[in-house]
Amino acid sequence: MNDTQNATKGSERAAYSVNEVAVRHGISPGLVRLEISRGRLKAGRIGRRVIVTEAQIARWLEESSEKAARRV
Repeated sequence: MNDTQNATKGSERAAYSVNEVAVRHGISPGLVRLEISRGRLKAGRIGRRVIVTEAQIARWLEESSEKAARRV
């Protein structure tokens, strides 16, 4: 099973790959990587694989929604 199939199963896990984060939130993997490189989304590595924890995803989404609300 690939990352995309795993991400769409709906099971909650502690950490996700860049592709899984992208699929779960309807954005491109490139945008996820950009957010990581800019320091907006915290990520770690297991070997060569970049992973993002559920807690960091939640923090990133909350901060993003707060920024959007301030712009309105």
